[in-house]
Amino acid sequence: MAALIQEVSLAARRTFANGLKDPAFQENFNELVKLMNRVRGRDVNFNPSLTQRNLGQAGERAPVTYIHLFEDQYYSMGIFVLRENARIPLHDHPDMYGLIKVIHGNISVKSFDHVIHPSGDDLSSSSSMSTATTKNSTSGKSNSVFDVPFKKFCSDSMKGPRPFLEVPHREASVNDDCCILTPNKGNIHEVRPSGGPAAFLDILAPPYDMETADRRCFYYEKVNLKACSSTSAFLEKYPNKKLQWLVQVQQPSDFWCDEAKYEGPELP
Repeated sequence: MAALIQEVSLAARRTFANGLKDPAFQENFNELVKLMNRVRGRDVNFNPSLTQRNLGQAGERAPVTYIHLFEDQYYSMGIFVLRENARIPLHDHPDMYGLIKVIHGNISVKSFDHVIHPSGDDLSSSSSMSTATTKNSTSGKSNSVFDVPFKKFCSDSMKGPRPFLEVPHREASVNDDCCILTPNKGNIHEVRPSGGPAAFLDILAPPYDMETADRRCFYYEKVNLKACSSTSAFLEKYPNKKLQWLVQVQQPSDFWCDEAKYEGPELP
């Protein structure tokens, strides 16, 4: 009889290997979620002492440890171990699905959804925001939709601020169901331990690909923008939703990972 984590791995392959257009995708995805919800630390032989690892040779202890389980062209599986007061900063998962299942401690997840116009356009994408200008009817000049104080900030940033919908924060423990992200829902998120160290099993599909611009990991920060014409339009389309502006930033200096060996059942 296969171990539970082996069943999870096989279910992930069934779900993602044939692509999202597979008629059985949603059924397979639902089954994968059910299996993930059952996973506990013992299923991957997780050692809680990893949350208290000794200092490295440089005298620093990485705030996060990554345990690699498996990766192919369809999906990746790994465990993130977060020490107390650590964080995985706000980051994206371009066109990816993800599942997070806590196996030790508790986590707090702050997420953002993409802003999708009824026309189907993704207003959170950089290509959409690059055309977000207004035409002055009297002078004929084009003006940024962003307020004047932020013009230099936008030009100096890697990319200008873009609108996203803030999702209510979620707290999750080992007894809770897994957190799910899709290409548009919860795709940008930050994970922090809550009340002490934590660890979670993570599945991403397809995996990140640092050689492919479309699937690289980018980091973000919130910026405060005053009301502008585009903000008002977005709020009309998303009543009772909290619109936030995020800007792409370099990887925060307080986040880096070391690695530990996977000691659980061999994965198929």
